[in-house]
Amino acid sequence: GKWRAASKEMATQSARAVEEARAANVRLERRCQELNEALVSALSDKAASVAHEEQQDRTVMRLRQLLEASEKRAQENKDQLADLVRREAEIMRQRKDAVLDLERKSAELERVERALSEWQGHAAAGPTAPRAVDA
Repeated sequence: GKWRAASKEMATQSARAVEEARAANVRLERRCQELNEALVSALSDKAASVAHEEQQDRTVMRLRQLLEASEKRAQENKDQLADLVRREAEIMRQRKDAVLDLERKSAELERVERALSEWQGHAAAGPTAPRAVDA
C-alpha cells in the first residue's frame, strides 16, 4: 500500500527530472544551431565587406566563443541526462528489490504468526507442550 505509493511518487519525481533535463537539452541544441547560423552569416558578411572586417572579426570571435560555450553546456547537459537515466534505472531496480523484500518479509511474518497460533492452540488442547512442574 503505502510502500507502492511512495515508490510511485519517487518514480514520478525521477521521470520529471529526466523530462526537464531533456527539455533543457533541446533548448541548448536549438541555441547552438542559432549561434552556428549567426556565425555562418557573419562569415559570409565578412567575405562581402572588407570595410567592417575588424568589427566582424570581433563579432566572429564572440560568436565562436558563444557557440563553444553553448556546445560545452549542451554536452554537459547530455552527460547529466545520461547520468539521470542511469540513476533512475538504478532507483527503479532498488525500489523493485525493496518491494519484493517487503512482500517476502510480510509473507514470512504471516507464516510465523500462523505457526505460533497453531502451536498455542495445541498447547491449550493437551499436554504435548512442555509444562512447568509445581513444587
